[in-house]
Amino acid sequence: MKNRIIILFVTALFAVGMVACAGPREQEVGENTFQKVTIYHSNCNADGFDTVTVELEYLTPDKIWSELTAKGVIPSDVQILTFEQHEEGGRRIILNLSESFHTHIRSFGTAGEYLIIGSIVNTFLSVYQAEGINIIVEGQILESGHAEYSGYLGIFE
Repeated sequence: MKNRIIILFVTALFAVGMVACAGPREQEVGENTFQKVTIYHSNCNADGFDTVTVELEYLTPDKIWSELTAKGVIPSDVQILTFEQHEEGGRRIILNLSESFHTHIRSFGTAGEYLIIGSIVNTFLSVYQAEGINIIVEGQILESGHAEYSGYLGIFE
């Protein structure tokens, strides 16, 4: 009996230690709380932006990306490769996307491109309260055929 208690105690201690060492995979907003975020997307006329407010239990770039995908801003095969936040010179974001984004954005005209890039930019700037975002593809400057997006972008009107 005493051996069973010791084994159970050691097993429980080991399990707690493994969870603590693994670290969180998502930034917790709060215990059993949800955070409201604004997702930008093209309006019905494709001449401006609409917004929708969603509640996320955990705030991560991937969760935001999933919401943009659900609103049809980007296809599901486009992935975030890396996401970085920097505080030097104001809060700024670097969003590194998969090559499929380059292919996707090049399939649109100037207006469609503006709405896609604007939806991504406005959503991430709003959610992370950042001043600028640099969107890159596979670590390289995003070039669409209509524009070269080198440097940080601000809010799209």
